[in-house]
Amino acid sequence: MGRANICGRGARVACAGALVAALGLALALVGCESGSAGGVTFYPTIPAPTATAIPRATATPSGAAWTRVSASSGAAATMPASLRVTYQVTYGQSDKGTPPQFSLRRSDDFGQMWVNLSPPSIAGLNYANSVTYAATTISPLNPQVAILSLQANGGSSHCPLPNASATSDACQAQYVTQDGGATWAPLRLPAPGMLGLINLFGGYSHDNLTAQGARLYGSINDAMLASGGGNTPPGRLVVSDDGGATWRLVDSALAARNLLVYTYAAPASGSTIYALAGATNAMLTPGELPPLSLWRSDNAGASWTQTGPLPAANFDQMLAARDAATGQTSLYVIVSDTPGSAPRLYASHDGAHTWTPCGQAPASAGELLAALPTGSVLLDAASGVEEWDGSASVPRAVAQPTGLSAGPLATLQPQPDGSTRVWLSGGDAQGAVVEYTTLR
Repeated sequence: MGRANICGRGARVACAGALVAALGLALALVGCESGSAGGVTFYPTIPAPTATAIPRATATPSGAAWTRVSASSGAAATMPASLRVTYQVTYGQSDKGTPPQFSLRRSDDFGQMWVNLSPPSIAGLNYANSVTYAATTISPLNPQVAILSLQANGGSSHCPLPNASATSDACQAQYVTQDGGATWAPLRLPAPGMLGLINLFGGYSHDNLTAQGARLYGSINDAMLASGGGNTPPGRLVVSDDGGATWRLVDSALAARNLLVYTYAAPASGSTIYALAGATNAMLTPGELPPLSLWRSDNAGASWTQTGPLPAANFDQMLAARDAATGQTSLYVIVSDTPGSAPRLYASHDGAHTWTPCGQAPASAGELLAALPTGSVLLDAASGVEEWDGSASVPRAVAQPTGLSAGPLATLQPQPDGSTRVWLSGGDAQGAVVEYTTLR
């Protein structure tokens, strides 16, 4: 099983920003000048207009009302940087009557204005004619850090990318910027493959990076980016302590048992991380998985312990939540009890030893959006955004953003008073929009 997730968490912001650009929305610029240096165009900071907020009566996780704002409002200036900053890459032809092109740019205000970026200088690479796949991944901890993934014509024998993936037959490589796209360098990884592009059960996601405090987790997989079919290979679990610039392995204890990581989940705080692991599926038929086991580490991957039985063999998504008041870690999963059956939600509050099924799964349990500091999770269901605390009760509707062409994306933002603001963002027919509430 598995769903294509091209516009997943981080990528959905880019999709929303692209919608704004496509609609031609802009701010009035008075007395402003732009400049450029080193091939990068810089735009001045524009004072944001007065916020226009529309209270919403829909219930929220804290029982308050959502506030809906436009991305160009004054309230948008308080967005987390991971929402405001967007990288966007385009490649190929828009139609057969136009020549191929390649462009790379960044927006610091949710798509209102854009900065043109120069891609890595690679001798012998014609970006317009040779690039067959391109994607950007932004660090959720530091928006100045972003990863550019490239695949080019030529195959492994005639690859113009000097730092191509060591094990794949495709000509593909990744580059990292630590200065917002002004300069790029080859991304150095501790294992062969590509970082952060593959969600093992959800297809290509562009956002398979998880923040836990100051740590950033990701997985390295050897997959051909611009092809489909077959089994997505499992990979290695890595962590970054500098926002995504450098990486190190944290699954050595699993690898010593000949186990590779299929998916993982880590709450936003603490040091607990879960990994679903198994041997390689390279020799299995497409869609077939080897026997999988669930492992838990309470010291950020330094050591691992196998935990209890799985609620089902067909996993689709896994997300961990940590209750800020009790310190209890809960694990939420979306599974299909049997191949082809409707997805169901399960939760465990005892280290994945026992599981509680949701009494009535949403009509479309398609996305676990965010783990709340209350220990519950937000779900993107057919009827809107819902909250589930892991009990056998039906998930509770908390917001119903309708008409979104991209999103919703849920982002948590700690406040100075100890509360947490929850942002839902996306794009609709009027452009990019956000709505937020505050948990106490």
